[in-house]
Amino acid sequence: MIHERNKKIRAALVVCALSLGLLAVLFSVVPASADKRKNKNKQRAPGLYSLTGWNGQSWGQDINGEVGHPMFVNGPTADCQPSGNWTANSRILSGTLPPGVTLNHAPSTITGLPTERGHWIVKMELYDVQCGGQGYEGLTQELRFHISGSGKVVQ
Repeated sequence: MIHERNKKIRAALVVCALSLGLLAVLFSVVPASADKRKNKNKQRAPGLYSLTGWNGQSWGQDINGEVGHPMFVNGPTADCQPSGNWTANSRILSGTLPPGVTLNHAPSTITGLPTERGHWIVKMELYDVQCGGQGYEGLTQELRFHISGSGKVVQ
């Protein structure tokens, strides 16, 4: 009887050991430090990884200004790997900028001194995007200008 019981216990222990071994294989985890080292040494492939429009947005953007006060709208940005050098052209597809405000084609910023109060909606396009000698799809973006103030240009 004791011999029979020992056999059953041994069989149960073998099953447990095999189960634990199988679970260890199925759910093996790479230590975080090794994983971090692997990612740290891995460089991204060349190419365009992100493209954002004016003022760091990718679509609609409200831009507030005041008559007679300088206005500056940041141009589009891109994450071009590995050099960081990228080029593109920009244009107005529809609408007009507020009087006194202009689109600067390099680096596609919008600057000026608004001369009138009002609201303007402008659809912008960034096209012919180049990164590392390859062409990429650009973007279109709607900018909504809200110009307030006394209506007098400050000299």
